[in-house]
Amino acid sequence: KCGNCGYALVIRKAKTKWGRYFVCSQGGHDGNCKGTGCTVYADVLEEYMLNAIRDKLSEFKKLSDEKENQSTPKVSKNKIRLAQIDEEINDLLSKVGSANSILMKYINDKVSELDAERQTLQEEIISLTCSKTESKMGQITDHVKKWQDISFEDKQAVVDALIKVIKVANRNIEITWKI
Repeated sequence: KCGNCGYALVIRKAKTKWGRYFVCSQGGHDGNCKGTGCTVYADVLEEYMLNAIRDKLSEFKKLSDEKENQSTPKVSKNKIRLAQIDEEINDLLSKVGSANSILMKYINDKVSELDAERQTLQEEIISLTCSKTESKMGQITDHVKKWQDISFEDKQAVVDALIKVIKVANRNIEITWKI
């Protein structure tokens, strides 16, 4: 995106040795934007971004190359059970108003038991989800190593997974990361 106006940068082709460059999509519309303040050559920006992705991934101490694990069914099962537990707790809490002391003790014990089960399930979901994220990071790292050989669509997928927005203005490149 253009760092001055926030609109998208579009690619233009020229018959020079550089070939492709980016311009602000609002730059030619009624003078609303003066552009990025400098010529942004596509090859230079792509090389800069590849190095930035490599640097960002090197910040992580552990990157896993494991295949996608099969935690999704377990996560789904745990989420369903969490919803059931929440329903049970809400049902018990709705009976508090008309409960005597014996029923209150039962409700308190049952809610404590359900809450402990809920915490265990939430921890398991977090654990399974984190290992899945590590697997995805390993796949991304593999893409970065083979950057020259992968398709444009795969490059887009890697960038989409890592980067929220790139802003270019006045010889500065600002990257907002998703990770």
